[in-house]
Amino acid sequence: MIKSALLIALFLLPAMLLAASRATGAERSSLVSVELSSAAEVIYAAIQQRTPITFRYKGEIRIVHPHRIGRSKTGNILLRAWEVQRAGESVGQWRMYTLDKMENIYPITDKNFEIAPNYKSPDKLIPDVFFELPIHDERAAE
Repeated sequence: MIKSALLIALFLLPAMLLAASRATGAERSSLVSVELSSAAEVIYAAIQQRTPITFRYKGEIRIVHPHRIGRSKTGNILLRAWEVQRAGESVGQWRMYTLDKMENIYPITDKNFEIAPNYKSPDKLIPDVFFELPIHDERAAE
């Protein structure tokens, strides 16, 4: 557990520092808030390990496959993810989530996912990408 937390911190820190260096004033203070930092760490690790995450968003429990996290033009931290399940119902569609509206974020560590259909880059809604899955599945080439 400690080793994986250390690895997450080592990989997430450069992206957060880069983002913080680009941010100013209120953006910087919101970026380094404890809630946002821990949420970003969980999401970063889930993208890196290709594990689904579950969380509450707008009152409903979601299960998603996270693909990209970054900052929008307006300064919001966004997650682009393939939504698998909402309120217990199967979904199967691309969704965008604002990190500060996500609650109770947990990884589902006993499952993995593949890159979802129609995954594209660049993402017009996330011009400042902190971390993302590659467009082509490098694992398929192995």
